[in-house]
This record gives sequence, C-alpha cells and structure tokens, in this order.
Amino acid sequence: MKHLKFIAAGLCLLAAGLLFLGIGAPRMPASAYSSADFKISDYGVTMTVFRDRTVEVEEVLEVTYLRDCHGIIRDLPIDKGVRYQNIKALRDGKSFSSHSENDAANLLSIYLGSRLDPVDRGETHTYTLTYTMLVPALEEEGYLPLDVLGQDWQAEIDAFSATVSFPEGLASYKVHRGSSILEKDYFEERSGNTITLGAVSLGANAGITLDLVFEAGVLTSAPADLTPLWVVLAGLGVFALMMLLKTFVCGSAVITHTVNFTAPDEMDPLKMGNIIDNKVDSEDLGALIFWFAAGGYLTIDASEDKDDPKLISTGKPLPDDMPAHLVQYYRGVFALGTTVRMNDFINTFYRTADVVKRQVKDASGELYTRRSRTISVLCGILAVLLTGGLLTLLAMLSVGQFYFYWSPIAFCAVSCALSASCLSVVTMRRYKWKLAKRIFCSLGGLLLGLVPMLFLWYFAGECAAFGKLAIYLGIAVSDLLGAYAGSMIARTDAYSAKLGEILGFKDFLVFTEKDRIEALLEEQPELFYRLLPYAQVLGVTEKWTEKFEGIDLAPPTYYSCSDAVFSAVVWNSLFRSMNVRMGTAMTSRPNNHGGGYSGSSGGGHVGGGFGGGGGRSF
Repeated sequence: MKHLKFIAAGLCLLAAGLLFLGIGAPRMPASAYSSADFKISDYGVTMTVFRDRTVEVEEVLEVTYLRDCHGIIRDLPIDKGVRYQNIKALRDGKSFSSHSENDAANLLSIYLGSRLDPVDRGETHTYTLTYTMLVPALEEEGYLPLDVLGQDWQAEIDAFSATVSFPEGLASYKVHRGSSILEKDYFEERSGNTITLGAVSLGANAGITLDLVFEAGVLTSAPADLTPLWVVLAGLGVFALMMLLKTFVCGSAVITHTVNFTAPDEMDPLKMGNIIDNKVDSEDLGALIFWFAAGGYLTIDASEDKDDPKLISTGKPLPDDMPAHLVQYYRGVFALGTTVRMNDFINTFYRTADVVKRQVKDASGELYTRRSRTISVLCGILAVLLTGGLLTLLAMLSVGQFYFYWSPIAFCAVSCALSASCLSVVTMRRYKWKLAKRIFCSLGGLLLGLVPMLFLWYFAGECAAFGKLAIYLGIAVSDLLGAYAGSMIARTDAYSAKLGEILGFKDFLVFTEKDRIEALLEEQPELFYRLLPYAQVLGVTEKWTEKFEGIDLAPPTYYSCSDAVFSAVVWNSLFRSMNVRMGTAMTSRPNNHGGGYSGSSGGGHVGGGFGGGGGRSF
C-alpha cells in the first residue's frame, strides 16, 4: 500500500502549507511600530448595542498617506471569546480589493487595500467599515465593556468621535481614556440611550474604553454558535456514506480456511510473509536463509562464532523455474564467494534486499482492489472537506470580506491522513498481528490523529467566526472518519483465496495435535526445521515450537556448532536470535553524512473592553 503512504505524506505537506498560510508567524501589533505611514484626519465610530450582546459597528476613517503604501490594516481583537460577522468595507463609497485573515497574535486583520493597487504619498481616502460583534457574557451580570477607540493605532488621529446607542436599562457607565488624551481635547455627553464622546489631536496608541453596566435581566446571551452541531452532522453524513460504500462496493470476499500440511503452491517464506501482511520484514529476509538451508542449498557453521556464523554454499543448482526473487536473493548471499559470514552483509546486502522486495511485491500481484483504494482515498478527502472545509466555508460566509482561515482544513487534513495511514496498516496486518496488538495500534492511530489538537491549542490563534470547540470537533471527526477510511481497503478475490490457503496452513502450525506431529515426524524427520521459517513469517514460532516439547529431535543436518544439549526450544531460541541478527545485517545501510487587545475583560482601564484594536499600514 505504498500509494497510501505517498497520499498521507502529500496531505500532511499540503496541510503544513495551509497551516503556514492560516497561522503564519505572529504579526506585530500596531503599537509595536515606531512610525506611521499615514494619519487619520477624521475617525467616526457608531456602535449600536442590542440586548443579545450583539453590537453593530460602523467605522468611517479619512486616511491621508504620508508615504507610498498599499493601504491600511484594521486589527480587531478576537480573544476573550468575541466573534465577528458580516464584515464589509468600502473605499470612497465603492467596493474595492480587500481581504481578512487571522494571525497568531489573536487578531482579525482586515486588509483595506491590495498589493496590486498601491496608493501614493499624499493621497486621501475615506474607508467605511461595518461589522457585527458577538460579545460573550462576563461573570458580572449586565457588565459590558467596549473599546470604542482601540489603543493600538499606529497613526495619529486629528479628530475622533463615537456614538454608542444601547437598550433601556443602563444602570451606570464609566469612560476610561488614555493618559495622553488631555481634558481640554476631550468631550462626552449622554442623551437618553445614547452616549456621544470624542477627542482631537490624538497621538498614536491613544485609547478610550466605555464600561456599560445594565440592570439585571437586560442583557441576554449572544446567539448560540451552531458550528459544532454542523460539524457533527456533516461527520455523521460522511460516515453513513462510507458505511454504505464499504458494505456494497468495497466488500472483500469471504476467506475460507483450507487446512494444509505444507505451504500452498510450494510458496517460499518471503512471499508468504509479504502476502500475510503486505510487507517484507527484515526478519522475513533472515528466515529465507533457513529455508534455503532446509532445502539443501547451504549450511550454517556456528562452531567458531555463534554471533557471526559461516554460510557455506553446498553447490546444489537452483531449479530453472525458481522465482526470480529467490534467485536474486541466493546470488546476493554468495556474491562474495561460496563461504561468507553473516557480518559480510552489513551495509552491503541492502541493495539486493531492495531488489528482492520489489520482485516479491511484483510476484504477489495486487492484494487490494484499486477501486477500494481509490474510494478509501476519496472518502478521506471528502471527510476533510466536510469537516475542515465546512468550517472554513462557514467562517467565510459568516465573517465575509474574503475571510481566509485555512487552519481548520489544514488541521483536519493532517488528522485524517495520520489516522487513515495507521488504520490501513492495522487492516493489512490483521492476519499476522494478535488482537491485543491490533487494538493497541488502532487506538494509537486514533490518538496520533488527535495530535493536531495540541498544535491548535498551543500555536493557533482564535477564530473570528467561532470558538475552538468547533475546530476540536472537526479534528476529532476527521480523525474517526480517516480511521474508517483507512480500513475500507478490500482484498482482491485472488488474494482472499490465497490468504485462505495460507491461514489454513497457519492453522496447521498452531492447532495440529501432538500425536499428529509425531506421526508426521516419522515420514519427515526435518519437519520442525523445514516449517520453522514459515512459522516465523506468520508470527507463530512459539506455537509451532510447543508442539515439539518432549520430543527428541536431532540437530538440523545443515547446522553445526559446539553445543552438546539440543531441543526444539533451544533451536527456536537460536533460530530467532540468528534470524534477528541476520535480518538486521541484511537491511543495514551505510550512514550518509552530509495590534492587540490587552487587559482584563472586567475593564477599569483603557483597552479593557471588547472591540477596539488598532491599525497599521502595509
């Protein structure tokens, strides 16, 4: 299933790129700039507060550019749970090129301008910006702080005015203004349910916060965010579709175990190891040495050094019809001569091993249908689009003005790719791995798919359209759907038939009664040694060895050593030890060196309210 690895890697790379676009490096707030490229001749703000804690805002800014620029960036804070909707912008009363995006400093940055449409020094433009703030309830009932002028404006403001309208029931209010705003330059007035305030000759970073305190019961909760519900419903819809596809399109043929006393079709251990779990392990390569030895093609001499035994070719000719991967393997083993040591394979045999693996894959044929693999991939993509893609779309539709928030689709793509890759591996290994290992790896794959949540929690800023709960749910749903997509791959009919024969042979190794084994030994004295390599690739060496406990066995005819004591258990231990070292040596390779919101939401100082923010040039 190499294609799944490439697809998963591609999805992760794509998601990483989208994460970079959606999160990026933290931008500096407006207050961090030392000088301005523009000034604001007149800045008017109109706020209308509603009982459900939504605030309709209109800002009108007359901007004069002091240097050649592309426009200004209006930064709106999005921490403390505030959300924004229906952002619209005009320049000189007309629509123009603009876009909005999150950054990692918890700002919604609205780009009023374009790099393709620069403005010249001395130009003056009037920008009209309208939007809706959805303000969360605070612990103190009826308390609503608003930053009518954000303290992070980079530019000087010649004249500022704000009109704030509110519903009946205002108990009290208080205005906090920056120390740089002189009393003589400031005015304030209340008329009924409207407060008007303003100032002139404001320097950069001046701010005004209006604390409103309403009587109990006046303010209700902001409209509920239904985004998490939409994510769950979309996930359930995709899951239902995937279940139908797996049942009626991606179903595998039923496997019928055909009990065999020998390997089906004289199959060698390497090919059997590839078919049983779609992978050629390093220990499968090592087991083939013992298969060749049992066939009389080589002997193993460990009398001098058990850790580095000699492999000696017997000179027995290879059959003309021997599969290409076996011929390649045998010639690679004795490439240095008719007698070699195990350590001779270190950092040299890997080239042969790579060729042999490819040949085994080709000889095994298609194990899983192309249709099921394609559907599995498409279902994974659909899962990402209908979770992360839905979140991105809902954010754009809600916030408006080409709001680019790629983080959800990027996080969901990574989560889906990780869990799908892990569960596809578990699906392919199910006939070799024990149940406990499959469960452990499946749970591990699901947990791995949730890793993007940590990345979101640690690195990503808030969303202007909805809370992080929606993205957490999107990641979780993508994780589960990805896992299911990874398990949708279906076996070919030929593979199912071959697998039935192999599993029948495995049943013989595991379940055959001891008296039957003793009867077979009379006809085949080398039975234990001949079938042990197969038991290795099928993962049942211990079960096979248990059948020979208490039975006197002579050492294998192809093996010589100085040990005086010998039994099936002893040989199994030697076999597994040599097999691990052999496989490790055969696959070893040489090393190649070569503007923001600040303060408590409780108010009491400038910048302690919702909204506000600042602006900068770009």
